[in-house]
Amino acid sequence: MKARTQSWWEATHTSFWFLPTVIAVVAAALALGIVWLDRSVSLEGERLSDFFYPGGPEGAREVLSTIAGSIITVAGVVFSVTIVALTTAAGQFGPRLLRSFMADKGNQVVLGTFVGTFIYCLLVLRTIKGTEDEEFVPKIAVTLGIALALASFAVLIYFFHRASSSIQAEQVVDTIFRELEQEIDHTFPAQQDPQEPAPTDSPLSALFGPGRRTAAVLADASGYLRVVDVDSLTAVARERDLVLRLEYRSGDFVFEGTPLAEVAGADDHDVHVHKQVRQAFILGKYRSLEQDVEFPIQQLVDMALRALSPSLNDPYTAVNCIDRLGAALCHLSARHPPSPYQYDQEGNLRVILDVPTYAGILDAAFNQIRQNSQRSLAVCLRLLEALQAIAVTVGRDSQREAVRLHAEMVYRAGQEAADERKDRDDLEARFQAVIQKLNRSG
Repeated sequence: MKARTQSWWEATHTSFWFLPTVIAVVAAALALGIVWLDRSVSLEGERLSDFFYPGGPEGAREVLSTIAGSIITVAGVVFSVTIVALTTAAGQFGPRLLRSFMADKGNQVVLGTFVGTFIYCLLVLRTIKGTEDEEFVPKIAVTLGIALALASFAVLIYFFHRASSSIQAEQVVDTIFRELEQEIDHTFPAQQDPQEPAPTDSPLSALFGPGRRTAAVLADASGYLRVVDVDSLTAVARERDLVLRLEYRSGDFVFEGTPLAEVAGADDHDVHVHKQVRQAFILGKYRSLEQDVEFPIQQLVDMALRALSPSLNDPYTAVNCIDRLGAALCHLSARHPPSPYQYDQEGNLRVILDVPTYAGILDAAFNQIRQNSQRSLAVCLRLLEALQAIAVTVGRDSQREAVRLHAEMVYRAGQEAADERKDRDDLEARFQAVIQKLNRSG
């Protein structure tokens, strides 16, 4: 339940509508509160300072009407033009650029300021009275409306700067790279936590081997797996004395009717257990950053592949993406792999996860780029340079073997693109540098 709530909150607070809605509600409450304050001050007969709006009802209406009309017009035009620009940029960098724009808190605050100022002015406008029986001008509220208008145009200048910089390739790459680093820190521990030792193959075979009592929990819908509630699965397994082996991890696409998990100790007719296990898998229409370290990697790879396409032919952006992927993998090399084994409080094995591995992340980062760069020697050379930097940071044999394998594949791909002898010499030198770094680290 906690993971489901966190997933809902993650999807909500990063959406484009949530923060502007909150600001709009605050603006409406502010309008009602300030008008109440105006009435209270007026009833008490206190004299307002010359600092506040000094005009009458007609002037106040004119001021607020002008502010409300101009603000909503500016907001509509600015965001229409921005969406057009972003759509054009998305064709070059990929449609996920729009996701970054929509999730950006600065853009949400700008929209919320415009909408909030508009709503504030409308609500204050309806309280102005100018009849013979009653005359009421909320001087404090009108003054605050003018201040909000000035703040809105200050925010407009900020928005122009932020929007123009946010669609630059370097800025997009850097934003995704920061998200990738955060997800690596979240998924891979900085130091190995003390835990129960990994079970041997023999106990696992006794649980999930042929002829054993197991049941497959099937997915009742298709979609991307956004979150796996491991705590709920552990609690269910402990309550029923079960062991669960998961078939998917966050970021995978789940097909309806395929096994989500294999349960040792249950049968196919235990409907309650199947329902509880199914509820721990939260599906969505698209991938997200939650528990999915390969998602930002795929975003950088997508940008690199688009840059390498014949229509764009932008190897500089591809090289920029490779540099960031290399930096992320250097950061990852110092981290410990997450344990796939989850134990309960008594130290009993309860859940076996499908966790990302260093070799798998390296494949996700470099495979597609290498496969699409066989005619681009510059990209092959940059891949080898990135692998050389990674080779310095690796500390385990499995990591070194994965880097060595990629270096050999990139080297062979580069040989197909190197027609000149000097280019082949450069390629050979960079490949040998990777091998030397790996030998030294071993």
